[in-house]
Amino acid sequence: MPSITYYQYTRLSDSLERNLMRDALSCGAPFSIVATAKSVFSGIKFVLSKVKAGVISYMDFCSEVSTLMAEVRARNGYYTSTQWENRDIRPGTGLV
Repeated sequence: MPSITYYQYTRLSDSLERNLMRDALSCGAPFSIVATAKSVFSGIKFVLSKVKAGVISYMDFCSEVSTLMAEVRARNGYYTSTQWENRDIRPGTGLV
């Protein structure tokens, strides 16, 4: 049979079903549950390593943004001399 399409109302005869099962199972490739499990777990391990790297990169980005925002707030407070900063204001000079 060169091609078989799936049709839900088709009923296979016993001999045709037997031939299909024999052809499907006699592909020659041995099936090992251990090898399949190792392959699946290595794939999961690869995906988790990429997710871990993504989370670490995101956390580094958030930390860098937080640090830069604190630095910008400190610079802005220096130029506008906010009341929350503890500075000595020298009378008459206008310097902080």
